[in-house]
Amino acid sequence: MQTRPGGTQTTNTDDKGRFELDNVPQGKQFLAFSNPALDSLGLGTLGNQVDVAGDGLPVRLTTPSFQTVWRTFCSGVVRASRGDSGIVWGTVRDADADTRLSGAAASVYHPKDFRAVEVYNSEFNVPMRYDSLGCGVVLFWTNRNPRW
Repeated sequence: MQTRPGGTQTTNTDDKGRFELDNVPQGKQFLAFSNPALDSLGLGTLGNQVDVAGDGLPVRLTTPSFQTVWRTFCSGVVRASRGDSGIVWGTVRDADADTRLSGAAASVYHPKDFRAVEVYNSEFNVPMRYDSLGCGVVLFWTNRNPRW
């Protein structure tokens, strides 16, 4: 929470997710929050502008829904209509230089005894962001025996 030009005020939530910031100046302030899990997803710090008009302003902070994450990172790619769709997120990096690798291949493994029925496998001819993020590669899974 911005408390003065160039300054911030921080706090942690309690076990129920509640927090309190004291002596916040009136006016427009930016309230931001972060979490290691959000950072791992590439979402970093999230927040919103709030208008502080007096004491005890209740503020509800939320994380983006799956739909919002999909629209943000996979804009222009039609999402499968199945309710069990998901996003596999990661970055392929050079182990020595710790730099992103363009054109790298990645495999997805599921620990349960699932078998792929249809795997849409091709070069990443889909919209990409940040040089190493691909969206639109679709996998369909079933317990039936594979035909490959």
